[in-house]
Amino acid sequence: YLQKVTALPIPVPPLTVQYVDFAAWQQDYLRSDTFAKRLGYWQRHLQGIPSHLALPTDFPRPFVQGNNGGKYEFTLDKALSDSFGEFCKQHDVTLFMGLMAAWKFVMFKYAGQEDFCLGIPMAGRNHKGLENIIGLFIDPLIVRSPISAHKSLLDNLFAVRKEILDAFEHQEVPLAQIVDKLQVPRNPAYAPIVQIGFQLQNFAGVIADAEVDKALYGKIEELSQLRVERVKIEDVASKFDMIVSLSQSDANLSGYIEFNADIFTQSTIAKLIGHFSQTIAALMQHPEVALNELNLVTFEELRLALGIPNPVAIRTL
Repeated sequence: YLQKVTALPIPVPPLTVQYVDFAAWQQDYLRSDTFAKRLGYWQRHLQGIPSHLALPTDFPRPFVQGNNGGKYEFTLDKALSDSFGEFCKQHDVTLFMGLMAAWKFVMFKYAGQEDFCLGIPMAGRNHKGLENIIGLFIDPLIVRSPISAHKSLLDNLFAVRKEILDAFEHQEVPLAQIVDKLQVPRNPAYAPIVQIGFQLQNFAGVIADAEVDKALYGKIEELSQLRVERVKIEDVASKFDMIVSLSQSDANLSGYIEFNADIFTQSTIAKLIGHFSQTIAALMQHPEVALNELNLVTFEELRLALGIPNPVAIRTL
């Protein structure tokens, strides 16, 4: 469009492959010995996996999962985010690994379940020729990593790290193929194997200054003769029980949880995020503590549960 409007040459490098080439390659790959070996890994690794993560819900789970969703946005404390980034570096784990481990700890405390899977959305563009092709390649990657209630937070963190690295090595196996190979019993109430998604998008180093943003849009408008504005798109359809999406910028860690509103309330999701922050802090301050000794109950929650009056209100009275 810019080329037509401005009459300026805008060179576009030719594509080396098309989507149809990828589709043909994938069909050959699915018949290869390499694929059979990778599929065999998942068949062995996921044997005996529980059908789902049995989180307590606010409402009875419908017999058939719908797509009625909600969205809760949050921002983690900057000091906490920065400290945790340093903690992860010191222990030779990525920030993503550390955050996923903390989230798994929270899921364990809520469900009392040591063995469950999380899903990571993978771009699926593992070859350079696929980077500029228009098309959908995304597929969830399964991270099982059974955690142990009696092991320390740090040991469990290392177990999650190992599982993520192993999963990445075998990522070129579509989830549908894994589900079919395992002959996972289908239940219309929830997705097979994975009901919780987790992702971290790294925007560190990206300029987020509003004035620079405005100048960039102004330049685009000048060249294209179009009016440009940022539009926030709200997608409240729920594809899983919960998808945790975090974004890392130079400013902080922020994100949102897209959740199944048929079984969870927004207040429950807000409480989850509070316990997530609390778990991150506990992992840094007491990495030697056993997971089953991790306490997520805050003083305020305990006060409300016991019906103790607010001490501030008492002093006011």
